[in-house]
Amino acid sequence: MAAIPTLGSFDPPTTTANEDALEDAARSLDNHSGRILGQGTDVVAKMNTTAVEFSELVSEPIKQRGGEFLTAATAAMEGAVWGSAVTNRWAASVREFKAAVKKLNREWAEAVNDKFGIRESQVGGTTPNLTPAEREAATADATAYAGGLKLAEMNDAANAAYEKFKGDAADAGGMLKEGPTPENLRAMATGGGVDSWALFSVFGMNAPMPLTGDWGGVLGDDLLDALKNGRVEDLPPELRGQLGVLKALIERAHHLDSIGEGKLSAGELEYLERFFGAIDKSVFNMPDLLDDTYWTDADKALVLAGMGGGLLAVSNDKLGGGTGRLPDSVRNFVDAYIGGKGKGSDLKPQHHDGDELRALATMFDAIDYQGMAYMRGGKDFSAALTIAVSEHLDGEAGGFSIGEGTARTILDHSLANTDANAAILTGDLQHPYYKEHTAESVLRGLFGHQWEDDGKTAAKLIDWIPDAAVGKDEELAKSATESFAAMFGIMTDEKPVGPWDESGYEFFSDHFGEIGDYEAAPIGAANPAVAQAMGRSAIAFLDAFAASPVKETGVDWGGEAPLDLETGSRVRFLELVMGDEQARDDLAQAAYAHMYLETGGMPGWADGAEAGEHARTSGRLLGYVDAAFRAAQADAGEDAAGQTADANRQAAWMAAGFTIAKEIALEVPGASALHSGWKVVVNEGFELGKWGPGVARAENIVWKDGTAPYDEGVTRSLDDIKMEVGYSIVDGMTRDPKSGIDIGDVRQVEPQLVAGPKDAQDLRSVKDLLLANDPDLGDRRVSQDRVITGLERLIERDPELFQRYKDFIQDIEQQRKDVSQGQTE
Repeated sequence: MAAIPTLGSFDPPTTTANEDALEDAARSLDNHSGRILGQGTDVVAKMNTTAVEFSELVSEPIKQRGGEFLTAATAAMEGAVWGSAVTNRWAASVREFKAAVKKLNREWAEAVNDKFGIRESQVGGTTPNLTPAEREAATADATAYAGGLKLAEMNDAANAAYEKFKGDAADAGGMLKEGPTPENLRAMATGGGVDSWALFSVFGMNAPMPLTGDWGGVLGDDLLDALKNGRVEDLPPELRGQLGVLKALIERAHHLDSIGEGKLSAGELEYLERFFGAIDKSVFNMPDLLDDTYWTDADKALVLAGMGGGLLAVSNDKLGGGTGRLPDSVRNFVDAYIGGKGKGSDLKPQHHDGDELRALATMFDAIDYQGMAYMRGGKDFSAALTIAVSEHLDGEAGGFSIGEGTARTILDHSLANTDANAAILTGDLQHPYYKEHTAESVLRGLFGHQWEDDGKTAAKLIDWIPDAAVGKDEELAKSATESFAAMFGIMTDEKPVGPWDESGYEFFSDHFGEIGDYEAAPIGAANPAVAQAMGRSAIAFLDAFAASPVKETGVDWGGEAPLDLETGSRVRFLELVMGDEQARDDLAQAAYAHMYLETGGMPGWADGAEAGEHARTSGRLLGYVDAAFRAAQADAGEDAAGQTADANRQAAWMAAGFTIAKEIALEVPGASALHSGWKVVVNEGFELGKWGPGVARAENIVWKDGTAPYDEGVTRSLDDIKMEVGYSIVDGMTRDPKSGIDIGDVRQVEPQLVAGPKDAQDLRSVKDLLLANDPDLGDRRVSQDRVITGLERLIERDPELFQRYKDFIQDIEQQRKDVSQGQTE
């Protein structure tokens, strides 16, 4: 028979730590901090009960001595304040652990006294013929079994409490050893936070504020009371002080948001939640209520900034907040756009939502005025704001529409949340009316408006994609890839979907009416910044544009090709990018840099088959660029003079792209091969001008008669490709000691391939070679044929390499022509 557990069977771990003694030690450290500063214990009381400037804490004699003495005194005082805070935190952990053990002991005693719920009268069940002795034995067995289960449960709970206690001890020891680092200060916001102003007063934004939900509720009630008193002349001083605390909290939230680390404490979040709970019915009409007062503009801004910043902070899940902490009025607004539970459920938003957006914009303006521009809200709140702006920007007359100023103010904050942007683009968050077409609705609403700022604000919906796509955060890279794929699909779709009569491609390619040379302008002409953001995104995924044809756009994260782009849509997307001159130039020169870096790795290719694959890759990419450029220029109704300028521009793309790739190959060891060199391009934030002169400085590639260095107009010839590829190979060979070819060999084979005097050590630039091909130079002309012959003679010194070169040339031109003419494998 198993033994029945007794009261003594449960023996939880204990501690000899004395929480009262620890708190006494903390008070002693507090008092020392005051004496260190020459103030005494009175300053400690002030420091613990109010937020004060550090300068107020230092006595005049210490200030007068200044210098190293003041520095030493300050460091000592900070150490005492920090030690006090950590000791208080440890005392709280001791008290919490002891309370947990006491509760477990009480629970165990009750279970023992109750015989673990076993009743002799219930033992035996449907076996009434048990003898008294048998029933007693069965009852004992059942009690022992139930007691064993309960004891195991109690031991598990005690061990969990003890492990937490040991973790708290380790944290406290680490905090004392490491001191008040920013990370440790932010950690004080967890586990109950703090109960005095000392940390915030001394260490600033990284330290939590000792706020409670009750204080927030009082502030809300006091604010409404002040507004009910009619047209009072001044903001009551007591209320101004309370609003100052709210402002300090918003500044702290902005700081944590800007560094991307730390959360608000539970008390700080409850303070905000209770504040908004008290003023819930007045949130959206607060600007009007303030207009009915005689308060100063600065005081009104203090209220509005506190409200705007408070809504952003309390909604921000990264700060510990969330949509559930928003007041009902704002939560209903959010639900109307992404939740399906508010007034807009399954309907287009209602008329007065424009007023709500204007009210929020007034609050956000006040935040910006206080130096907290681009402060972020939570994902849901930000997404709802973005969707609402896209709905109302060019909406119906009256209160339903909003002005561009209102829209830009809100978007500066809502689009700062890239999680929200991704959730919109990928369809994770959907409008109850547009449902799976929400992303297209937002793209049409934001990108379809011709912005006074050239689309810089609206472009923030996507301008985060390039850096995120190549960054170290894999989840963010995946999100960026999925977002780009979604945008790509929407903007290149030739079939109307949802409630629209025209397709996404039709809308974005000719929606904007007459602009410049365009009768029906594309997005790049109307909003250059948007096209540039699209172009930078395309550069990040240029490998996907150059990849083999596929029938569908999609993301296979973790696969060999994480992004597939539907073949026919590639030219359409690049055409949209090329509606803006800067976007067009950046994209095209990147394509040439891509090809140059690919061919630079030719010496390491295995055979002709690999050469053919590289040729198809480069040929496809250049073909798409050619086709997109022709389509964009055809839309602009280009004349003969424009075509000559375009030939010049293509020469500039080649020259700039080559220079970019060459600079990378020179500066970054091992970067001559595509997958190392191209990675450098995208990881450098797509600042192509950093590596070369750029198109603008390469554009003066014009012969004396005013034509560009092409005999066949804007179409690249086979000789052009031969020169580019041969140049890239020889350039790489002269920098590779293992190749057996140096600049002297080049000079011997073709002197005019070498720049400058006889002792020059560099190849002539591509730009120089293009200019030297001018027929008007007479005897000084270096024909393209002569250049190609010289390059090929050098490459022939490595027979295997020369064969790969020939295989590459044979395939690339045909592939480029096929793709540019709409044919694919």
